Amino acid sequence: MSADWAPSPDAMDILENAGINSSFIQDAVPEFVLYWRERGAVHGAWNTKFIEHIRRQWAKFTTSFGRDDTPKQIADDWQPSLDCYEILQLAEIDEKWARSRVPEFVLYWKDSQQVKSSWNTVFLQFIKQDWARQLKKLESAGIANAENQSITGSGQQRLKEKFQQFADRSWAE
Repeated sequence: MSADWAPSPDAMDILENAGINSSFIQDAVPEFVLYWRERGAVHGAWNTKFIEHIRRQWAKFTTSFGRDDTPKQIADDWQPSLDCYEILQLAEIDEKWARSRVPEFVLYWKDSQQVKSSWNTVFLQFIKQDWARQLKKLESAGIANAENQSITGSGQQRLKEKFQQFADRSWAE
C-alpha cells in the first residue's frame, strides 16, 4: 500500500450513503494506511477493506456516542433509568419497592461524595442485595414466629422459592 492511498470516490459514496460522516471517514484514512503499511501488505482489495474498517469503527463510535462514562458524583435529583427498572422486573423485584429506596440511595452516595461511572449499575447492586436481605428477613421471621407471620402456608413456600431462585449463583460457576 502506498503512503498516499485514499479511498475511491465509489467507496466514499458507499460510506456516506450509509450515513457515515465524511469527516469521520477522512480522519480514519491515515490510521488505515499506517496499519496496512506496517504489515507490509502490497496488494489487496483496499477499498473493500476500508469500507469494512469504517463500518466497524462507525458502529463503535455511534454506540458509545452520548454515553458519558466519566466517573462523577450522584446528582441530587438522580433517578434510575427505565432500563434499570426493566432489569429489576426481570429479576422479579417489586418496582414500587425499588422506587421507594431511591431517596436513601441518593442520600447515602451524596454524603459519601464518591464518584461512579454508572449509578444505574450501583443502584442495581444495591437493590438486589437489599431485596435478598428483605427476603431472608421475611423467611427467618416466618420460621421463628410461625404464629405471627403475615405470610402463611403456600405463600411462605413461594417466598422461599423466590429467595432460592434469586440467590442461585450456579450459573456463575
